[in-house]
Amino acid sequence: MATIKDVSKASGYSVSTVSYALAGNKKIPIETQNKIKKIAESLGYIPNVYAQGLKNKRSKTIGVYLPGFKGPIHTTILSGIAEAILEKGNEYKLIVSMSRLGYGFIYDGLVDVTFIMSPVIADDEVMKISQKCPVILYDKVLNVKNVYNTYIQNEKGIYSRVIDFYNKGSRKFAFISGSAMSKHNAERLEGFKKGINECGLKLEEQYIIDGIGYTERHGYDAIKKFLSEGKMVDAIIASNDELAIGAIKALSEEKIKVPDNIRVSGFDNIEKGNYVTPTLSTIAANWFDYGKKVGYLAIDILKEEKNKDYINVETELINRNSG
Repeated sequence: MATIKDVSKASGYSVSTVSYALAGNKKIPIETQNKIKKIAESLGYIPNVYAQGLKNKRSKTIGVYLPGFKGPIHTTILSGIAEAILEKGNEYKLIVSMSRLGYGFIYDGLVDVTFIMSPVIADDEVMKISQKCPVILYDKVLNVKNVYNTYIQNEKGIYSRVIDFYNKGSRKFAFISGSAMSKHNAERLEGFKKGINECGLKLEEQYIIDGIGYTERHGYDAIKKFLSEGKMVDAIIASNDELAIGAIKALSEEKIKVPDNIRVSGFDNIEKGNYVTPTLSTIAANWFDYGKKVGYLAIDILKEEKNKDYINVETELINRNSG
């Protein structure tokens, strides 16, 4: 692999001049920068962006930290962030890692802004990280210095679905809950409760089903257990689409027709919802657009064009065959 010394020798410029040129330093004439960059490219030289960052105190690197690499929502949001970065040119870098494994990048000073996608991160942990670099939070609000908030209309979306199903004739509702530690799950459950109250129905805690997690298997197991206990409803609203898809499979195996016997809705509008039978009614948030907004915000922070307004993501009902 070519080194910066190889580029220096081939171009006839000193190592320091080559370094400044490859970093886009304005001290070097643009014609010289272009010449050196062309030679570096022809040699296959790859600059060490982290060494540059330590030298210049800024690597223009955005860190994204996930709770895990499973789940279609994460992929869609990441695609949006990447799109925003690509639109702004190739000067910005992106590191994607799992939260705990990736925090070393923050504490070593290798990222300039970080987007933490775990909705259950503790406030004291956020504040600790924010002392190292600006933090963008996923669907979480913490009004402290150097922290930027984003907010999904979780409660409003589920509330609207309860009203919608009620207007279609549903009178006995169940809600499949995801992780009890998740803020957005709590907000979706609160929307369910408010919708039930608005419709003048009795809220029965036995019909709030603990899915424990967010996968199809969690939804399937939760409904299998629910039905085995002799319980029956005419509407199921799940905290996400994967839970709802698992619920539909369980209902189908018990010969319970969706939507003739039970209406079902999820939340998120993942692509798979279009390909299950029946197709899944859901509550949509534009996750790709959300990712782009996060990407733009991260770049604005790097450019010191900081905007403390929330990224507020609206939701809308998507009506398909299951509802």
